[in-house]
Amino acid sequence: MQTDINMMKKVVLGLLVFVFLFAVLMFVINIFPSYEHTYLKSQDGKNIVTRLDYDGKTYFTYGKYDADAIPENYIKPEFSGFSSGFEVILYFENDTAYLYAHYGQFTQKGVEKRLKVKVYDGYGNDPIFNDMKNDNTGKYLVISNY
Repeated sequence: MQTDINMMKKVVLGLLVFVFLFAVLMFVINIFPSYEHTYLKSQDGKNIVTRLDYDGKTYFTYGKYDADAIPENYIKPEFSGFSSGFEVILYFENDTAYLYAHYGQFTQKGVEKRLKVKVYDGYGNDPIFNDMKNDNTGKYLVISNY
């Protein structure tokens, strides 16, 4: 009987240690944000834009970027306004990538002539954005953070 009680104490203690270590591991993982790379290719596969998500921010850079660091050249959507998010359409023309947005502000760092951002400057619904978004040819990629 005493042996059974001791065995149960050891099992419970082992489970408590496991739960504690698991909680510490989850805490450490969440403290250090990770870099998430998404590679967006043109239809012909010749051009790539990398979407890098890190610490709640999104960065777009031209080419295949796989480093775990913020790139030197990037376009970053600034999350503000009603939805605190962004939605852009990526398309390629003559080896240049364009991020087209219906609204929003973007920070650009560095000079990369093959990655540009265009923001609709009209009021109300943007028919160009809607046409691109509803296009099913594969030429336009809808990208958002929601």
